[in-house]
Amino acid sequence: MNKFFVEKSFVVGSGFEILNPEDVHHIVHVLRLIAGSRILLSDGKNEYEGVIEDIGGEVVKGKITDLNRSFRERKVELSLIQGIPKAKKIEFIVEKAAELGVMKVFPAFMDRSIVKPTNKDDEKHDRLLKKALSACEQSKRNRVMRVGKLREFKDIILDIDADIKLIAYENEEGNTLKDVLSEYGNGNDACKAMSIALVIGPEGGITDSELSIASANGYKPVSLGGSILRTETAGLVAASMIFYEFDL
Repeated sequence: MNKFFVEKSFVVGSGFEILNPEDVHHIVHVLRLIAGSRILLSDGKNEYEGVIEDIGGEVVKGKITDLNRSFRERKVELSLIQGIPKAKKIEFIVEKAAELGVMKVFPAFMDRSIVKPTNKDDEKHDRLLKKALSACEQSKRNRVMRVGKLREFKDIILDIDADIKLIAYENEEGNTLKDVLSEYGNGNDACKAMSIALVIGPEGGITDSELSIASANGYKPVSLGGSILRTETAGLVAASMIFYEFDL
């Protein structure tokens, strides 16, 4: 069944309404669902099974048939602070991070970011929100991944609180991500319910100044291994390693 997110206020009693224009278009013109089609719905907390009863021009209405108890979110709340790369790579990163189960992505302008702030950043943010929503629906998550506004790295780093703070640094020779995860995990179930913040640099990597700022705010530099990964690969690889260690 296809899944859609709705505001909690639009799940009333045994009925629901889908008002998001993109979702309505997808239901009507892409999936070509009709009255009687079964779908999944989530209000960010609960997941429901529903049946479409009426499709209007701007709204899809139906009835709730069941409440699912399944919970598909990760035990670890991972925040990815991603140096903004060139072209549309940030859209790819957001989409795949949402599929993996990342809780939050914060696009960051960093010293070596080719892309600089413009008056179109709000439009870019809107596109990223749509990418995240679509990916969370496709992967049938219970919640929509949060995507922060495009901001300067030095400002983002001050606002994020997490139990474990890491920054991927290609020149780190002591700690690998595997070492740090093993140190915290160590097979202890009590360690699994935690929050982790991870910084990934843009093309060109992390500068000494940014490393100093991160370190001053409690971030531990880690290596992702012997290979130098592309920025659009590094965060996804690291997220997969984190979830493997704490979530399986």
